[in-house]
Amino acid sequence: MSSNSNLTSQARAALKSQWQDAIFLSLLYFAVCVVSDSTIVGFLLVFPICVGFGAVCLKIVRQSDETAEIKDLFMAFSSVKRLSSGVVAGLVISLIVAIGYFLFIIPGIYLSCRYAMTCFVLADNEDMSAFDAMKRSADIMDGRIWKFFCLNLRFAGWWLLCIITLGIGFIFLKPYVQCSFAAFYDEARTEYDARKAGEAFIAA
Repeated sequence: MSSNSNLTSQARAALKSQWQDAIFLSLLYFAVCVVSDSTIVGFLLVFPICVGFGAVCLKIVRQSDETAEIKDLFMAFSSVKRLSSGVVAGLVISLIVAIGYFLFIIPGIYLSCRYAMTCFVLADNEDMSAFDAMKRSADIMDGRIWKFFCLNLRFAGWWLLCIITLGIGFIFLKPYVQCSFAAFYDEARTEYDARKAGEAFIAA
C-alpha cells in the first residue's frame, strides 16, 4: 500500500482541478450538519450526509469524467434502503465509539479507525445494510488501523491552525482530509478484494 505521504499527494493532485467544487460542497456539508445537529431528527441524518460527502471525495479521487455535484452530497437520500443504512450505521458506530472512549481513550480511537471506512463502503454499495457495511469496513481496516491513525496525525497541525482561524480553515481542510481518506479506502479496498479473490481461488 502507498505511503501516507503518497496518499495525501494523490488527494492534492485530484483536488487541483476541483478545488472550487470541493470547497463549495464542503461549505454546504458543514451548513447542513450544523442545521441538522439542532434537532434529534436532524442528528439522525448527519451520517447519511457524511456518506454523501464520502461519495463526493471518491468521485474526486477517482478522477471521474463527471465532476462532483450537489446531488452527490445527498446521494444517501436517493432510496429508503440507502438512507436507513446510513442512519442505522451512524447510530451504532456513535454508540460503539462512545462506549470505547468511556472505557478508555485507546479503545475509542481503535473503534473509530475500525469503522472509519463505513461511509465510503455505503457510498460504493447502494443495497448494502448498515451492519454489512460496518463489517466490510472492519475487514478492510484489518492490519491497517495503525497506518490510518498515522494518516490522521498528519493533519493534526492543520486542525490546530483551523481552530486559530475560528473554524474558517475547516472549509478548506475538510475536502483535503476526506480525499486523503478516500484514497486510503480505494487502495485498502483493492488490496482486500484481491486477497479475498486469491483465497477463494486457492480454496476452489
